[in-house]
Amino acid sequence: MRHKRKPPQDVRRRRPVLLSENSTRFPPRENGQGDRSSVGDKEENPASAASKAFAVTVFCISLLGTIICMCLLPKYFAADLKTQTNPFINGFRQVQDAGEDLPPRIMKLFQARWEFEKGKAPNKPLTVTAQQNHGDDGDVSQHNHDQTSDVVELPVTGGWRSSDATQLKAMEKSKCHFDVRYAANLTKAEFAETYQNKEPLLLKFSGGAQDWTDTTTWTRSGLMGKYGDHMAEYGYEESINYNGGRGMETIALKDYVQVHIDVTNASGSDTPYMVDSGLLKYRELQDKIYVPEYLQYFQRPAGLLIIGRSGLGLGWHEHGDGWNGVVFGEKHWYVYNRSVVPPGLHRYEPADWEKYVYKKLPSHRRPLECTQEAGDIVYIPQGFYHSVVNVGETIAVSFRENQVTPLPGQVQFVEAITKFESEEAIRKGADALRVNNVHYHGNPLPDYAVGMFHMRSGDYEAALKNFQAALAVDHFNLLGYLGVTDALSKLGRTTDVEMYFAEAMNTHKSSVQLYEEYGKFRQALGDLGTAIHAYETVLERRPGREDLYRKVLALQKDLVETSFD
Repeated sequence: MRHKRKPPQDVRRRRPVLLSENSTRFPPRENGQGDRSSVGDKEENPASAASKAFAVTVFCISLLGTIICMCLLPKYFAADLKTQTNPFINGFRQVQDAGEDLPPRIMKLFQARWEFEKGKAPNKPLTVTAQQNHGDDGDVSQHNHDQTSDVVELPVTGGWRSSDATQLKAMEKSKCHFDVRYAANLTKAEFAETYQNKEPLLLKFSGGAQDWTDTTTWTRSGLMGKYGDHMAEYGYEESINYNGGRGMETIALKDYVQVHIDVTNASGSDTPYMVDSGLLKYRELQDKIYVPEYLQYFQRPAGLLIIGRSGLGLGWHEHGDGWNGVVFGEKHWYVYNRSVVPPGLHRYEPADWEKYVYKKLPSHRRPLECTQEAGDIVYIPQGFYHSVVNVGETIAVSFRENQVTPLPGQVQFVEAITKFESEEAIRKGADALRVNNVHYHGNPLPDYAVGMFHMRSGDYEAALKNFQAALAVDHFNLLGYLGVTDALSKLGRTTDVEMYFAEAMNTHKSSVQLYEEYGKFRQALGDLGTAIHAYETVLERRPGREDLYRKVLALQKDLVETSFD
Protein backbone atom coordinates (compact mmCIF):
# COMPACT_ATOMS: atom_id res chain seq x y z
CA MET A 1 0.00 0.00 0.00
CA ARG A 2 1.47 3.32 -1.07
CA HIS A 3 1.48 6.18 1.40
CA LYS A 4 1.19 9.77 0.49
CA ARG A 5 4.57 11.38 0.71
CA LYS A 6 4.90 13.67 3.73
CA PRO A 7 6.34 17.15 3.27
CA PRO A 8 9.65 17.97 4.95
CA GLN A 9 9.57 18.67 8.67
CA ASP A 10 10.38 22.35 8.40
CA VAL A 11 7.58 22.83 5.87
CA ARG A 12 5.10 21.10 8.17
CA ARG A 13 6.23 23.32 10.98
CA ARG A 14 6.04 26.57 9.01
CA ARG A 15 2.77 25.93 7.15
CA PRO A 16 0.53 27.55 9.81
CA VAL A 17 2.91 30.49 10.27
CA LEU A 18 1.42 33.64 8.76
CA LEU A 19 3.69 36.22 10.39
CA SER A 20 7.45 36.61 10.43
CA GLU A 21 9.38 34.43 12.80
CA ASN A 22 10.28 37.36 15.00
CA SER A 23 6.74 38.64 15.34
CA THR A 24 4.46 37.85 18.22
CA ARG A 25 1.42 35.80 17.26
CA PHE A 26 -0.44 36.35 20.51
CA PRO A 27 -0.05 39.03 23.13
CA PRO A 28 1.45 37.93 26.47
CA ARG A 29 -1.09 36.04 28.49
CA GLU A 30 -2.19 37.58 31.73
CA ASN A 31 -2.50 34.20 33.41
CA GLY A 32 1.27 33.87 33.67
CA GLN A 33 1.83 31.13 31.14
CA GLY A 34 4.53 33.22 29.51
CA ASP A 35 5.33 34.55 26.06
CA ARG A 36 4.49 32.16 23.18
CA SER A 37 6.82 33.67 20.61
CA SER A 38 8.57 30.54 19.43
CA VAL A 39 7.94 29.57 15.84
CA GLY A 40 6.90 26.03 16.64
CA ASP A 41 4.31 27.15 19.16
CA LYS A 42 2.56 29.83 17.06
CA GLU A 43 -1.23 29.29 16.38
CA GLU A 44 -3.86 30.95 14.09
CA ASN A 45 -6.32 33.42 15.65
CA PRO A 46 -9.86 31.93 15.10
CA ALA A 47 -11.51 35.36 15.02
CA SER A 48 -9.12 36.63 12.35
CA ALA A 49 -9.62 33.52 10.22
CA ALA A 50 -13.39 33.92 10.40
CA SER A 51 -13.08 37.56 9.32
CA LYS A 52 -10.96 36.60 6.34
CA ALA A 53 -13.39 33.84 5.35
CA PHE A 54 -16.28 36.26 5.61
CA ALA A 55 -14.47 38.78 3.43
CA VAL A 56 -13.75 36.14 0.79
CA THR A 57 -17.41 35.05 0.82
CA VAL A 58 -18.65 38.61 0.41
CA PHE A 59 -16.23 39.14 -2.47
CA CYS A 60 -17.43 35.98 -4.26
CA ILE A 61 -21.08 36.91 -3.80
CA SER A 62 -20.44 40.43 -5.12
CA LEU A 63 -18.59 39.04 -8.13
CA LEU A 64 -21.41 36.64 -8.88
CA GLY A 65 -23.98 39.42 -8.57
CA THR A 66 -21.98 41.61 -10.94
CA ILE A 67 -21.88 38.85 -13.55
CA ILE A 68 -25.61 38.26 -13.27
CA CYS A 69 -26.38 41.96 -13.59
CA MET A 70 -24.12 42.30 -16.63
CA CYS A 71 -26.04 39.48 -18.31
CA LEU A 72 -29.59 40.37 -17.37
CA LEU A 73 -29.82 44.14 -16.97
CA PRO A 74 -29.51 44.98 -20.67
CA LYS A 75 -32.41 42.66 -21.43
CA TYR A 76 -34.40 44.11 -18.52
CA PHE A 77 -33.82 47.70 -19.54
CA ALA A 78 -34.66 46.88 -23.15
CA ALA A 79 -37.90 45.21 -22.07
CA ASP A 80 -38.69 48.09 -19.75
CA LEU A 81 -38.03 50.59 -22.55
CA LYS A 82 -40.33 48.57 -24.78
CA THR A 83 -43.12 48.69 -22.20
CA GLN A 84 -42.58 52.41 -21.67
CA THR A 85 -42.97 53.11 -25.39
CA ASN A 86 -45.86 50.67 -25.95
CA PRO A 87 -49.17 52.58 -26.18
CA PHE A 88 -51.18 49.66 -24.85
CA ILE A 89 -49.08 49.38 -21.69
CA ASN A 90 -49.03 53.14 -21.22
CA GLY A 91 -52.82 53.12 -21.33
CA PHE A 92 -52.98 50.15 -19.00
CA ARG A 93 -50.72 51.91 -16.50
CA GLN A 94 -52.85 55.04 -16.68
CA VAL A 95 -55.97 53.08 -15.91
CA GLN A 96 -54.25 51.27 -13.03
CA ASP A 97 -53.00 54.58 -11.66
CA ALA A 98 -56.46 56.06 -11.95
CA GLY A 99 -57.80 53.21 -9.84
CA GLU A 100 -60.42 51.99 -12.30
CA ASP A 101 -62.45 49.02 -11.09
CA LEU A 102 -62.47 46.70 -14.09
CA PRO A 103 -64.79 43.72 -14.58
CA PRO A 104 -62.87 40.44 -13.98
CA ARG A 105 -63.26 39.33 -17.60
CA ILE A 106 -61.78 42.56 -18.98
CA MET A 107 -59.08 42.66 -16.30
CA LYS A 108 -58.04 39.11 -17.13
CA LEU A 109 -57.80 39.88 -20.83
CA PHE A 110 -55.70 42.99 -20.40
CA GLN A 111 -53.49 41.49 -17.71
CA ALA A 112 -52.67 38.69 -20.16
CA ARG A 113 -51.94 41.25 -22.86
CA TRP A 114 -49.73 43.17 -20.38
CA GLU A 115 -47.63 40.06 -19.78
CA PHE A 116 -47.54 39.34 -23.50
CA GLU A 117 -46.30 42.84 -24.37
CA LYS A 118 -43.58 42.71 -21.70
CA GLY A 119 -42.31 39.28 -22.63
CA LYS A 120 -42.76 38.80 -26.37
CA ALA A 121 -39.75 38.59 -28.68
CA PRO A 122 -40.63 40.57 -31.83
CA ASN A 123 -37.63 39.43 -33.85
CA LYS A 124 -38.26 35.71 -33.45
CA PRO A 125 -40.17 34.11 -36.34
CA LEU A 126 -43.41 32.58 -35.16
CA THR A 127 -44.27 28.96 -35.77
CA VAL A 128 -47.49 28.17 -37.56
CA THR A 129 -49.00 27.44 -34.14
CA ALA A 130 -47.97 30.83 -32.84
CA GLN A 131 -49.37 32.54 -35.93
CA GLN A 132 -52.75 30.94 -35.37
CA ASN A 133 -52.78 31.48 -31.59
CA HIS A 134 -51.55 35.09 -31.61
CA GLY A 135 -54.03 37.52 -30.15
CA ASP A 136 -56.61 35.18 -28.62
CA ASP A 137 -57.52 35.26 -24.98
CA GLY A 138 -56.28 31.76 -24.16
CA ASP A 139 -59.55 30.43 -22.72
CA VAL A 140 -60.17 28.27 -25.77
CA SER A 141 -57.53 26.92 -28.12
CA GLN A 142 -57.32 28.81 -31.39
CA HIS A 143 -58.49 27.53 -34.73
CA ASN A 144 -56.07 24.77 -35.60
CA HIS A 145 -56.19 24.10 -39.33
CA ASP A 146 -52.45 24.21 -39.84
CA GLN A 147 -50.49 24.00 -36.60
CA THR A 148 -47.34 22.27 -35.51
CA SER A 149 -45.57 22.31 -32.16
CA ASP A 150 -42.15 23.16 -33.60
CA VAL A 151 -40.81 25.33 -36.39
CA VAL A 152 -41.26 23.26 -39.53
CA GLU A 153 -40.86 23.79 -43.23
CA LEU A 154 -44.27 23.27 -44.79
CA PRO A 155 -44.41 21.87 -48.32
CA VAL A 156 -44.69 24.44 -51.08
CA THR A 157 -46.81 23.95 -54.21
CA GLY A 158 -46.86 26.56 -56.95
CA GLY A 159 -45.06 28.92 -54.59
CA TRP A 160 -47.81 28.65 -51.94
CA ARG A 161 -47.35 26.90 -48.61
CA SER A 162 -49.51 23.83 -48.23
CA SER A 163 -51.04 22.41 -45.06
CA ASP A 164 -49.41 19.95 -42.70
CA ALA A 165 -50.84 16.66 -43.97
CA THR A 166 -50.25 14.78 -40.71
CA GLN A 167 -52.06 17.41 -38.68
CA LEU A 168 -54.91 17.42 -41.16
CA LYS A 169 -55.26 13.66 -40.81
CA ALA A 170 -55.21 13.91 -37.03
CA MET A 171 -58.14 16.32 -37.14
CA GLU A 172 -60.13 13.84 -39.26
CA LYS A 173 -60.89 16.51 -41.84
CA SER A 174 -60.67 14.12 -44.80
CA LYS A 175 -64.37 13.24 -44.56
CA CYS A 176 -66.94 14.54 -47.02
CA HIS A 177 -70.71 14.41 -46.54
CA PHE A 178 -71.36 15.58 -50.11
CA ASP A 179 -71.75 13.28 -53.05
CA VAL A 180 -68.27 12.79 -54.55
CA ARG A 181 -68.11 12.24 -58.30
CA TYR A 182 -65.40 12.21 -60.93
CA ALA A 183 -66.21 14.99 -63.37
CA ALA A 184 -65.59 12.86 -66.45
CA ASN A 185 -68.18 10.29 -65.32
CA LEU A 186 -70.99 12.80 -64.77
CA THR A 187 -73.23 13.80 -67.67
CA LYS A 188 -74.99 17.10 -68.14
CA ALA A 189 -78.38 15.41 -67.87
CA GLU A 190 -77.49 13.61 -64.64
CA PHE A 191 -76.10 16.79 -63.09
CA ALA A 192 -79.29 18.70 -63.95
CA GLU A 193 -81.54 15.96 -62.60
CA THR A 194 -79.67 15.10 -59.40
CA TYR A 195 -77.64 18.12 -58.27
CA GLN A 196 -78.51 21.38 -60.00
CA ASN A 197 -80.29 23.57 -57.43
CA LYS A 198 -80.78 20.46 -55.26
CA GLU A 199 -77.66 19.05 -53.56
CA PRO A 200 -74.03 20.06 -52.92
CA LEU A 201 -71.43 18.13 -54.87
CA LEU A 202 -67.67 17.54 -54.78
CA LEU A 203 -66.13 17.02 -58.23
CA LYS A 204 -62.76 15.34 -58.63
CA PHE A 205 -60.49 15.29 -61.69
CA SER A 206 -58.04 12.56 -62.57
CA GLY A 207 -55.48 15.15 -63.64
CA GLY A 208 -56.17 17.55 -60.78
CA ALA A 209 -56.60 21.26 -61.45
CA GLN A 210 -54.69 20.91 -64.72
CA ASP A 211 -57.83 19.28 -66.15
CA TRP A 212 -59.85 22.50 -65.86
CA THR A 213 -57.32 25.38 -65.79
CA ASP A 214 -53.79 26.36 -66.67
CA THR A 215 -52.23 25.98 -63.22
CA THR A 216 -49.06 27.91 -64.14
CA THR A 217 -51.19 31.06 -64.36
CA TRP A 218 -52.07 30.79 -60.66
CA THR A 219 -48.60 30.07 -59.30
CA ARG A 220 -47.04 32.78 -57.17
CA SER A 221 -44.55 33.67 -59.88
CA GLY A 222 -47.24 33.57 -62.59
CA LEU A 223 -49.63 35.87 -60.75
CA MET A 224 -47.03 38.26 -59.37
CA GLY A 225 -45.12 38.46 -62.64
CA LYS A 226 -48.06 39.45 -64.83
CA TYR A 227 -50.76 40.76 -62.49
CA GLY A 228 -48.84 41.94 -59.45
CA ASP A 229 -49.89 45.56 -60.00
CA HIS A 230 -53.59 44.72 -60.32
CA MET A 231 -55.61 46.59 -57.68
CA ALA A 232 -57.43 43.73 -55.99
CA GLU A 233 -60.43 43.92 -53.64
CA TYR A 234 -59.87 42.72 -50.10
CA GLY A 235 -61.21 43.15 -46.56
CA TYR A 236 -62.12 41.44 -43.31
CA GLU A 237 -64.67 38.67 -43.28
CA GLU A 238 -67.60 40.67 -41.92
CA SER A 239 -67.12 43.49 -44.44
CA ILE A 240 -66.84 41.03 -47.36
CA ASN A 241 -70.15 39.35 -46.51
CA TYR A 242 -71.75 42.75 -46.00
CA ASN A 243 -70.52 43.81 -49.45
CA GLY A 244 -72.09 40.88 -51.26
CA GLY A 245 -69.02 38.63 -51.25
CA ARG A 246 -66.36 41.12 -52.39
CA GLY A 247 -63.71 43.10 -50.56
CA MET A 248 -64.48 46.75 -49.86
CA GLU A 249 -60.93 48.10 -50.15
CA THR A 250 -58.24 47.72 -52.81
CA ILE A 251 -54.55 46.90 -52.72
CA ALA A 252 -51.98 45.87 -55.31
CA LEU A 253 -51.96 42.08 -55.58
CA LYS A 254 -48.21 41.86 -54.96
CA ASP A 255 -48.56 44.07 -51.86
CA TYR A 256 -51.34 41.91 -50.47
CA VAL A 257 -49.22 38.78 -50.83
CA GLN A 258 -46.20 40.43 -49.26
CA VAL A 259 -48.01 42.12 -46.37
CA HIS A 260 -50.82 39.69 -45.53
CA ILE A 261 -49.47 36.29 -46.54
CA ASP A 262 -45.69 36.44 -46.19
CA VAL A 263 -45.62 38.20 -42.79
CA THR A 264 -44.76 35.85 -39.92
CA ASN A 265 -46.37 37.67 -37.01
CA ALA A 266 -50.02 37.86 -38.05
CA SER A 267 -52.86 35.71 -36.85
CA GLY A 268 -54.69 33.82 -39.59
CA SER A 269 -58.14 34.89 -38.45
CA ASP A 270 -57.09 38.55 -38.00
CA THR A 271 -55.76 39.01 -41.54
CA PRO A 272 -57.75 40.59 -44.38
CA TYR A 273 -58.94 38.24 -47.10
CA MET A 274 -58.53 38.87 -50.84
CA VAL A 275 -61.84 38.27 -52.63
CA ASP A 276 -61.50 40.11 -55.93
CA SER A 277 -64.08 40.44 -58.69
CA GLY A 278 -61.90 42.41 -61.11
CA LEU A 279 -59.13 40.09 -62.22
CA LEU A 280 -61.37 37.39 -63.67
CA LYS A 281 -62.97 39.98 -65.95
CA TYR A 282 -59.85 39.74 -68.11
CA ARG A 283 -60.68 37.64 -71.15
CA GLU A 284 -57.25 36.07 -71.20
CA LEU A 285 -57.85 34.62 -67.72
CA GLN A 286 -61.38 33.46 -68.51
CA ASP A 287 -60.00 31.52 -71.47
CA LYS A 288 -57.69 29.63 -69.12
CA ILE A 289 -60.63 28.22 -67.12
CA TYR A 290 -62.41 25.36 -68.89
CA VAL A 291 -64.71 23.58 -66.42
CA PRO A 292 -67.18 20.86 -67.52
CA GLU A 293 -70.07 22.01 -69.67
CA TYR A 294 -72.70 21.24 -67.03
CA LEU A 295 -71.22 23.99 -64.82
CA GLN A 296 -71.52 26.62 -67.53
CA TYR A 297 -75.26 27.28 -67.36
CA PHE A 298 -75.17 30.63 -65.50
CA GLN A 299 -77.01 33.48 -67.21
CA ARG A 300 -74.86 36.22 -65.62
CA PRO A 301 -71.78 34.58 -64.13
CA ALA A 302 -69.82 36.56 -61.55
CA GLY A 303 -66.20 35.48 -61.12
CA LEU A 304 -64.01 35.83 -58.05
CA LEU A 305 -60.32 35.22 -57.40
CA ILE A 306 -59.86 34.22 -53.76
CA ILE A 307 -56.43 34.25 -52.09
CA GLY A 308 -55.70 33.90 -48.38
CA ARG A 309 -53.53 32.33 -45.76
CA SER A 310 -54.40 29.32 -43.66
CA GLY A 311 -57.30 29.88 -41.27
CA LEU A 312 -58.96 32.60 -43.34
CA GLY A 313 -62.39 32.14 -44.83
CA LEU A 314 -65.90 33.50 -45.10
CA GLY A 315 -68.57 33.04 -42.44
CA TRP A 316 -72.13 31.93 -43.06
CA HIS A 317 -73.67 33.28 -46.24
CA GLU A 318 -75.85 32.15 -49.13
CA HIS A 319 -76.27 33.20 -52.75
CA GLY A 320 -77.26 31.86 -56.14
CA ASP A 321 -75.95 28.61 -57.60
CA GLY A 322 -72.16 28.63 -57.66
CA TRP A 323 -69.00 26.59 -57.84
CA ASN A 324 -65.56 27.02 -56.30
CA GLY A 325 -62.39 25.46 -57.71
CA VAL A 326 -59.20 25.21 -55.64
CA VAL A 327 -56.00 25.43 -57.69
CA PHE A 328 -53.54 25.34 -54.77
CA GLY A 329 -54.26 24.63 -51.11
CA GLU A 330 -57.37 23.18 -49.49
CA LYS A 331 -60.69 24.36 -48.10
CA HIS A 332 -62.97 22.93 -45.45
CA TRP A 333 -66.69 23.45 -46.01
CA TYR A 334 -69.66 23.60 -43.63
CA VAL A 335 -73.08 23.52 -45.35
CA TYR A 336 -76.74 23.52 -44.22
CA ASN A 337 -79.61 22.75 -46.56
CA ARG A 338 -81.91 25.62 -47.48
CA SER A 339 -84.53 24.86 -44.83
CA VAL A 340 -82.09 25.51 -41.95
CA VAL A 341 -80.52 28.70 -40.63
CA PRO A 342 -77.12 27.98 -39.02
CA PRO A 343 -76.76 28.55 -35.27
CA GLY A 344 -74.51 31.55 -34.73
CA LEU A 345 -75.41 32.93 -38.15
CA HIS A 346 -74.22 36.48 -37.61
CA ARG A 347 -70.84 37.95 -36.66
CA TYR A 348 -68.77 34.78 -36.35
CA GLU A 349 -65.68 34.30 -38.44
CA PRO A 350 -65.23 30.68 -39.57
CA ALA A 351 -62.44 29.98 -37.09
CA ASP A 352 -64.46 31.49 -34.24
CA TRP A 353 -67.59 29.59 -35.22
CA GLU A 354 -65.71 26.32 -35.14
CA LYS A 355 -64.33 27.07 -31.67
CA TYR A 356 -67.34 28.57 -29.94
CA VAL A 357 -70.35 27.04 -31.70
CA TYR A 358 -69.52 23.86 -33.63
CA LYS A 359 -67.95 22.03 -30.69
CA LYS A 360 -71.02 22.68 -28.54
CA LEU A 361 -73.60 21.48 -31.06
CA PRO A 362 -75.20 18.05 -30.71
CA SER A 363 -74.52 15.77 -33.66
CA HIS A 364 -77.99 16.18 -35.16
CA ARG A 365 -77.56 19.97 -35.40
CA ARG A 366 -74.16 19.94 -37.03
CA PRO A 367 -73.77 20.86 -40.70
CA LEU A 368 -72.63 18.79 -43.64
CA GLU A 369 -68.83 18.94 -43.97
CA CYS A 370 -66.35 18.35 -46.75
CA THR A 371 -62.65 18.90 -47.33
CA GLN A 372 -61.88 20.19 -50.81
CA GLU A 373 -58.36 19.37 -51.98
CA ALA A 374 -56.29 21.05 -54.67
CA GLY A 375 -57.86 20.35 -58.07
CA ASP A 376 -61.38 19.72 -56.66
CA ILE A 377 -64.46 21.76 -57.50
CA VAL A 378 -67.34 22.20 -55.03
CA TYR A 379 -70.84 23.02 -56.27
CA ILE A 380 -73.31 24.71 -53.87
CA PRO A 381 -77.01 25.23 -54.80
CA GLN A 382 -78.87 28.49 -54.27
CA GLY A 383 -80.01 29.22 -50.73
CA PHE A 384 -77.72 26.71 -48.99
CA TYR A 385 -75.96 28.51 -46.14
CA HIS A 386 -72.27 27.69 -46.16
CA SER A 387 -69.04 28.69 -44.42
CA VAL A 388 -65.55 28.03 -45.76
CA VAL A 389 -62.10 28.08 -44.16
CA ASN A 390 -58.68 27.72 -45.80
CA VAL A 391 -56.33 24.87 -44.94
CA GLY A 392 -52.93 26.12 -46.00
CA GLU A 393 -52.39 29.10 -48.29
CA THR A 394 -55.19 28.75 -50.79
CA ILE A 395 -55.73 30.02 -54.33
CA ALA A 396 -59.21 29.46 -55.73
CA VAL A 397 -61.47 30.70 -58.51
CA SER A 398 -65.20 30.87 -58.11
CA PHE A 399 -68.18 31.58 -60.34
CA ARG A 400 -71.80 31.99 -59.32
CA GLU A 401 -75.11 33.04 -60.82
CA ASN A 402 -75.59 36.77 -60.43
CA GLN A 403 -79.11 36.81 -61.86
CA VAL A 404 -80.97 35.13 -59.02
CA THR A 405 -84.66 34.42 -58.68
CA PRO A 406 -85.55 34.65 -54.96
CA LEU A 407 -86.64 31.46 -53.26
CA PRO A 408 -90.35 31.08 -52.37
CA GLY A 409 -91.21 33.17 -49.31
CA GLN A 410 -87.98 35.16 -49.34
CA VAL A 411 -89.42 38.25 -51.01
CA GLN A 412 -92.30 38.55 -48.57
CA PHE A 413 -90.05 38.09 -45.53
CA VAL A 414 -87.36 40.49 -46.70
CA GLU A 415 -89.95 43.16 -47.48
CA ALA A 416 -91.50 42.73 -44.04
CA ILE A 417 -88.25 43.10 -42.11
CA THR A 418 -87.14 45.99 -44.31
CA LYS A 419 -90.27 48.12 -44.01
CA PHE A 420 -91.00 47.42 -40.31
CA GLU A 421 -94.64 48.30 -40.88
CA SER A 422 -96.08 46.16 -38.09
CA GLU A 423 -95.46 43.09 -35.99
CA GLU A 424 -98.23 41.31 -37.88
CA ALA A 425 -96.54 41.89 -41.25
CA ILE A 426 -93.24 40.52 -39.94
CA ARG A 427 -94.98 37.41 -38.57
CA LYS A 428 -96.69 36.85 -41.91
CA GLY A 429 -93.35 37.09 -43.68
CA ALA A 430 -91.87 34.51 -41.31
CA ASP A 431 -94.88 32.27 -41.93
CA ALA A 432 -94.17 32.42 -45.67
CA LEU A 433 -90.72 30.96 -44.95
CA ARG A 434 -92.31 28.20 -42.88
CA VAL A 435 -94.82 27.26 -45.55
CA ASN A 436 -92.09 26.99 -48.21
CA ASN A 437 -89.61 25.36 -45.81
CA VAL A 438 -86.96 27.95 -46.64
CA HIS A 439 -84.62 29.31 -43.96
CA TYR A 440 -87.18 28.60 -41.27
CA HIS A 441 -85.74 26.08 -38.80
CA GLY A 442 -83.55 27.71 -36.17
CA ASN A 443 -84.13 31.19 -37.58
CA PRO A 444 -84.01 33.92 -34.86
CA LEU A 445 -84.54 36.79 -37.32
CA PRO A 446 -88.38 36.99 -37.07
CA ASP A 447 -88.28 37.58 -33.29
CA TYR A 448 -85.29 39.89 -33.66
CA ALA A 449 -87.08 41.92 -36.37
CA VAL A 450 -90.16 42.27 -34.17
CA GLY A 451 -87.90 43.45 -31.36
CA MET A 452 -86.39 46.09 -33.65
CA PHE A 453 -89.90 47.21 -34.64
CA HIS A 454 -90.79 47.79 -30.97
CA MET A 455 -87.47 49.56 -30.35
CA ARG A 456 -88.33 52.03 -33.11
CA SER A 457 -91.78 52.60 -31.66
CA GLY A 458 -90.36 53.14 -28.15
CA ASP A 459 -91.90 50.05 -26.52
CA TYR A 460 -88.69 48.81 -24.91
CA GLU A 461 -90.34 46.15 -22.72
CA ALA A 462 -91.91 44.49 -25.77
CA ALA A 463 -88.63 44.80 -27.62
CA LEU A 464 -86.79 43.12 -24.75
CA LYS A 465 -89.19 40.16 -24.74
CA ASN A 466 -88.74 39.58 -28.46
CA PHE A 467 -84.96 39.86 -28.31
CA GLN A 468 -84.98 37.30 -25.51
CA ALA A 469 -87.22 35.09 -27.66
CA ALA A 470 -84.64 35.34 -30.45
CA LEU A 471 -81.96 34.15 -28.00
CA ALA A 472 -84.21 31.25 -27.00
CA VAL A 473 -84.29 30.15 -30.66
CA ASP A 474 -80.49 30.48 -31.03
CA HIS A 475 -78.44 31.28 -27.93
CA PHE A 476 -75.32 31.73 -30.10
CA ASN A 477 -77.02 34.65 -31.86
CA LEU A 478 -74.97 37.78 -31.13
CA LEU A 479 -77.59 40.06 -32.68
CA GLY A 480 -80.00 38.89 -30.01
CA TYR A 481 -77.53 39.74 -27.24
CA LEU A 482 -76.91 43.19 -28.66
CA GLY A 483 -80.66 43.78 -28.96
CA VAL A 484 -81.21 42.75 -25.33
CA THR A 485 -78.43 45.03 -24.04
CA ASP A 486 -79.78 47.93 -26.10
CA ALA A 487 -83.29 47.49 -24.74
CA LEU A 488 -82.05 47.15 -21.16
CA SER A 489 -79.96 50.30 -21.56
CA LYS A 490 -83.04 52.21 -22.66
CA LEU A 491 -84.84 50.88 -19.57
CA GLY A 492 -81.97 52.00 -17.31
CA ARG A 493 -81.18 48.48 -16.07
CA THR A 494 -77.40 48.84 -16.07
CA THR A 495 -76.70 45.77 -13.93
CA ASP A 496 -78.65 43.54 -16.30
CA VAL A 497 -76.78 45.06 -19.25
CA GLU A 498 -73.49 44.05 -17.65
CA MET A 499 -74.82 40.54 -17.07
CA TYR A 500 -75.86 40.06 -20.70
CA PHE A 501 -72.59 41.49 -22.02
CA ALA A 502 -70.69 39.05 -19.79
CA GLU A 503 -72.84 36.17 -21.07
CA ALA A 504 -72.32 37.24 -24.68
CA MET A 505 -68.55 37.54 -24.23
CA ASN A 506 -68.51 34.08 -22.71
CA THR A 507 -70.41 32.80 -25.75
CA HIS A 508 -68.04 34.45 -28.23
CA LYS A 509 -64.78 35.26 -26.49
CA SER A 510 -63.14 37.22 -29.30
CA SER A 511 -65.95 39.09 -31.04
CA VAL A 512 -64.84 42.45 -32.40
CA GLN A 513 -68.42 43.76 -32.46
CA LEU A 514 -69.17 42.75 -28.86
CA TYR A 515 -66.13 44.51 -27.44
CA GLU A 516 -66.80 47.61 -29.51
CA GLU A 517 -70.40 47.79 -28.32
CA TYR A 518 -69.29 47.17 -24.74
CA GLY A 519 -66.83 50.03 -25.07
CA LYS A 520 -69.61 52.35 -26.25
CA PHE A 521 -71.76 51.29 -23.31
CA ARG A 522 -69.05 51.97 -20.73
CA GLN A 523 -68.12 55.23 -22.42
CA ALA A 524 -71.73 56.41 -22.19
CA LEU A 525 -71.59 55.70 -18.45
CA GLY A 526 -68.41 57.76 -18.10
CA ASP A 527 -66.23 54.71 -17.40
CA LEU A 528 -63.44 55.77 -19.73
CA GLY A 529 -60.85 53.27 -18.49
CA THR A 530 -62.96 50.21 -19.27
CA ALA A 531 -64.06 51.74 -22.57
CA ILE A 532 -60.42 52.22 -23.58
CA HIS A 533 -59.68 48.58 -22.72
CA ALA A 534 -62.59 47.35 -24.81
CA TYR A 535 -61.55 49.45 -27.81
CA GLU A 536 -57.94 48.27 -27.43
CA THR A 537 -59.23 44.69 -27.69
CA VAL A 538 -60.89 45.57 -30.99
CA LEU A 539 -57.69 47.17 -32.26
CA GLU A 540 -55.74 44.01 -31.48
CA ARG A 541 -57.83 42.18 -34.05
CA ARG A 542 -58.59 45.08 -36.39
CA PRO A 543 -55.44 47.25 -36.46
CA GLY A 544 -56.69 49.13 -39.52
CA ARG A 545 -59.53 50.82 -37.60
CA GLU A 546 -58.17 54.37 -37.64
CA ASP A 547 -61.45 55.70 -36.26
CA LEU A 548 -60.97 53.64 -33.13
CA TYR A 549 -57.34 54.71 -32.77
CA ARG A 550 -58.50 58.32 -32.74
CA LYS A 551 -61.26 57.52 -30.27
CA VAL A 552 -58.83 55.72 -27.93
CA LEU A 553 -56.38 58.62 -28.04
CA ALA A 554 -59.15 61.07 -27.22
CA LEU A 555 -60.40 58.92 -24.35
CA GLN A 556 -56.89 58.47 -22.97
CA LYS A 557 -56.47 62.23 -22.99
CA ASP A 558 -59.81 62.68 -21.21
CA LEU A 559 -58.87 60.00 -18.69
CA VAL A 560 -55.54 61.63 -17.86
CA GLU A 561 -57.15 65.06 -17.53
CA THR A 562 -59.86 63.63 -15.29
CA SER A 563 -57.29 61.95 -13.04
CA PHE A 564 -55.58 65.33 -12.44
CA ASP A 565 -58.81 67.18 -11.63
